This record gives sequence, C-alpha cells and structure tokens, in this order.
Amino acid sequence: MSDVPALVDPIPTGTVIIPAYNEAENIAVSLHKVVEVLESALADRRWEIVIVDDGSQDATSAQARAAVDRLGASAVRIRVLRHLANQGLGGALQTGFKASTGDVVVVIDCDLSYHPDHIPKLVRALESSHAEVAVASPYMVGGSTRDVPAGIERRSRIANSFLSAASNSGIATLTGMVRAYRGPFIRGLALRATDDGINVEALYKTGVLRGRVQEVPAVLDWGGLAARAGRSRMRDRRVRTKTYNILVSGLMFRPYLAFALGMLALIGVGGALGLTAMLLPGMQLGLTVLGVSLLGTGILVLFAGLLSIQVKRSFEELYFLLGHENVGVPRVAEDEGTVSADRAGLSLVHTETAAISPDPGVITGSVPHQLSSRPGLGAT
Repeated sequence: MSDVPALVDPIPTGTVIIPAYNEAENIAVSLHKVVEVLESALADRRWEIVIVDDGSQDATSAQARAAVDRLGASAVRIRVLRHLANQGLGGALQTGFKASTGDVVVVIDCDLSYHPDHIPKLVRALESSHAEVAVASPYMVGGSTRDVPAGIERRSRIANSFLSAASNSGIATLTGMVRAYRGPFIRGLALRATDDGINVEALYKTGVLRGRVQEVPAVLDWGGLAARAGRSRMRDRRVRTKTYNILVSGLMFRPYLAFALGMLALIGVGGALGLTAMLLPGMQLGLTVLGVSLLGTGILVLFAGLLSIQVKRSFEELYFLLGHENVGVPRVAEDEGTVSADRAGLSLVHTETAAISPDPGVITGSVPHQLSSRPGLGAT
C-alpha cells in the first residue's frame, strides 16, 4: 500500500494578540485599524485576532464585541478572552500565547502607540531573517520616538541600555512588547512572569535556546495619548518597583554582577579599615578585626559569585535540552513539513486558567473604509 502524503494547509496563518485593560474608549478604533492592515497588507495569510481583557473595570469586553459586530463579514477571525481578575501584562500575554494558533504571533499595544503598519514589517523581518523573534525597536539606529514625555523616555532608554549591556546581546530595545514570534516557538517557551518583565524573560529564554532575534526600526508615537502619559507619571513606590524589576532582569543575564559589586565593596571597605588600623598609633584591634572580617566576607562573596555562574550555566543547559523538546526549531520543522506537530504537550501552563472566561462565539467582521487615519487612541 502506497503512503498517502499528509495534507498540509498551503495558506500560512497568523495571530495578533491585543492585551487590554480599561480600554473601553479605544478598543473599537484600535480593532478597526488592525483589521484594516491585516486585510490590506497581509492578505496572503489567514489571520485571527485574540483580544485579552485583563480584568478591566470598564466595558472593554462589551465594546470589543460590539466593534466586531459592526465590522460585518471578514476573513479575520476575532476572539475576546476575559480575565475575571487582573493578572498583569505577563498574565494577559500568557493567555494570548496559549490561545493563539498562528504560524506567526504578533503582539501589539491596544492604544496603538506603535501604528499597526508595524505588523507587516515585523512579519516580513521575521520571515526574511529566519528569526524566532522580531522586535519593534524605537531605540535602535533608524528608530525614533514622538511626543513621549522626557522623563519617561529617559528612564526607558537607561533601562534598556542597562539590559543591553547586561545581556551582551546588542539589542537596543529589550522591554518593548510589540513583537512578532514564531508561533510554535512562543507557545512552548514556558514563560513565568506576570508583569511586564515577561518581555525581557522571553528574550532571555530565546537566547538560552540559541534562537535568533531580529530588531526592526520602529516609531513609538505618544501623540494624542495624554491619558497614558498621565498614568505613566508613576508614583515613587511604582518607580522603585520598576527599578527593582529592571535590576532583577539584568541579573537574570549576569547574576554574578551583584556578587561582584558586593565583593568589591566589602574588600574595599575592609582594606581601607586595615590600612587605617596600620597607620593609626597604638594597637587598633577593633579596626583590624573588622577589616579582616570584611575581607574574609568579600572572599566568600567571590566564591558565591563563581557558584552563581555555575548554577546559571546548569540551568541554561537544562532549559536548552528540555526547552528544545517543547519549542522545536521552526527552521527544522519547516524543512520536515511539520509546522504544527510541536503544539502538543507544551510546557506553557497558565496557572489561573480557571479565572479566564472566553466570550461565547467566534465573531468575524469586515472593515469600513472610512476609518480615521489618526494614530491609535487610548493607553494601557
């Protein structure tokens, strides 16, 4: 009996994930613009949009469903998922990744601070470079920002410069959310962060799996986003939390940095105290003992730093071996014609799935041609 070749859908697929929190005023306009771009610039691909309402306190889900009803008939499939309680950006993205089915998965802001025109640029960059991730990067050469408050942009640039140096990756924008991923790759990446640290975590684990990251020059435009600018003028406590998260993210790439700084501080202070004890007249037993103790502690911290390097290497090797089983290597999968085989048994598990209620029905729609050409509204 002759072998029957497996049927493979010749039409590539894609998913756009739009996380939303209290976006009732903006979701309709944003949805129209995204669908318009998908139908005009990427009509060769079968698309779905997954809107994740992250426990909004307004009518975000209701407005999203109403907007889809107004769209009419379209080839773009739209789903609205709703968290019963806010789970953070990371939780919303994990839900979206898990629900996605596309060969390519694109994430975009609900407020469209990155215009939907970035979607085809990211998809094409992902495919032409054979990368696992394509990042919209306003901080790389060729990228730019518009109307972003100076203080916010300065903090963001400093944070990304620190992370770029810590990761030694050469990537200029590590904290941005707007990206395109290989679908099977991101669904199997086993992400854990529930806050915006998920964006850095995704790049870190991509690097562990020897994945390729392609940056794409992008324009971050806050024109007309006064509400977002107001919400982003964070209070002191939130600033401290954000700074802490960035430091932790940096140490994820280079954990020994904390030990190195601690060692240098201890040895420096201990040496200074010992030198002071030698220069002062008489027997300075207290200073001598304290200086020697600090020097000894610094040496112990040095050994702890060396141990952290070994632990990191062991984790990355284990993650590489086990992670490769889950995410596969898309380039190999394409050669073998098994683009969807690695969707089974994913290690990405959203522990609060019970708190997610998908809105009933899959609604489709078309895009009116009289849409506003103004950049996206609203903010998250």
